Amino acid sequence: MTRQSESDRRSPGTGSPIGPSTGRSAYPWFQVGIGWLVYGLGIAPAYYSWGFFAPEILRDLDLDRTRTGLVFSVFTFVYSAVGPLVGLALDRFGLRRTVTVGALVGAAGLFMVSRAENLWQCLIGYSLLGGIGIGFCTILPAQTLAARWFIKQRARALAILMTAGGIVGLMVPLVNRRVLEIADWRQGWLLISLTMILVAAIAAIFLRDSPEAVGLLPDGVRADGVTTDTSDRDGAEPRSTASTAPDWNALDAIKTPHFALLTLCGIAFSGPWGVVIAHGRLHFEDLGLTTSAVAVVLSSMILISTFGRLCGALGDYLAPSRVLGLALGVEALGLFLLLPANSIAVAQAATLLIGVGFGGAYVSTAATFAHFFGRRAFATTAGTRLMIGALVGPAMPTLAGWTADMRGSYNLMWIGLGVVAALAGVAIFVAKPPSPKLAQREPWDSGAR
Repeated sequence: MTRQSESDRRSPGTGSPIGPSTGRSAYPWFQVGIGWLVYGLGIAPAYYSWGFFAPEILRDLDLDRTRTGLVFSVFTFVYSAVGPLVGLALDRFGLRRTVTVGALVGAAGLFMVSRAENLWQCLIGYSLLGGIGIGFCTILPAQTLAARWFIKQRARALAILMTAGGIVGLMVPLVNRRVLEIADWRQGWLLISLTMILVAAIAAIFLRDSPEAVGLLPDGVRADGVTTDTSDRDGAEPRSTASTAPDWNALDAIKTPHFALLTLCGIAFSGPWGVVIAHGRLHFEDLGLTTSAVAVVLSSMILISTFGRLCGALGDYLAPSRVLGLALGVEALGLFLLLPANSIAVAQAATLLIGVGFGGAYVSTAATFAHFFGRRAFATTAGTRLMIGALVGPAMPTLAGWTADMRGSYNLMWIGLGVVAALAGVAIFVAKPPSPKLAQREPWDSGAR
């Protein structure tokens, strides 16, 4: 059983001013709303700003593209590699404490970036402290929130939560451009640090660790067994595929080839996105686009990724692995289109496809993971998947920078990433769920039940 704080142990009607007593069936969705704010404000400004500020940082700190790519690579490695630790923290201390502390660590690191004078200070502030903070307060906590609070509506909850990165991220290049007009990149990072402090405050006040902590069960079911969710009544809506998933323990899930395939899919959709974020402005400006045009193109890509994330909700009605396969195929097509993207029209088409594919794959990977292995050990096993992906994916921005420095373009990188995404998409599209006979009942680092 997950350890809860004293305030979370209060009876359902005596908790915070905004609690289950205000509407039991609505309270899980209230938590989704809080998670949306925490996830969006926590990850988007820090993640999308490094690549946009890269030309100014490169100039002021006398770096090259390989080194700026290295900073982003280490950042993505760190926030992914801490996944198992985040999973253990979520199981041991709960969502609220984990997210609050993580956001404060991230705020300290990003403040250090605003005062950086050399590569090492960027690595310590952004890559190390920023990566740890982002890891502990955004991706895995948001996915765990959806996995713990929902079963039948899990893919929809995941889709809504994940739109935060796209909607908030849409504004980041535009805000950053304005920051460069009236100040400089250092003031931009100071603003992002203050945003992380706001995230910590929201989490500390409003987040709750699980439905059981407030007298509920997943999907608006009361602890006494009475449901407040009418979605399963006859004719109301199709039954979710997630509701039939066996409840695996983490060790058995990790042993399956399905776990390895989902890890590959995670690398295939997230690695290219990181490369585009870190090097997109440089690539498009190499092809002749202006900074203003690039800002619009990248903002549009982030915006359309929100539509892709919403498409991930189809995993409540179709096999989420099929949705994931299609999303990876769309992303691969966009990567191939980056090669001739020397006009706004082609650049926009490429990035829109990448955005839709990435958004759909982002949600569908987590939904497929929960569909294949169940709810009990989601935090621990999903964190392990992130850590394994961190051994490969975060190296891609550095490799892309090195390729551009050596060959004069990013084209070889786009081709390689597109091929991997296409192959992974085909493999997961045809994959069947693991046999329920392999799932064991004994818990191992299990999460909320």
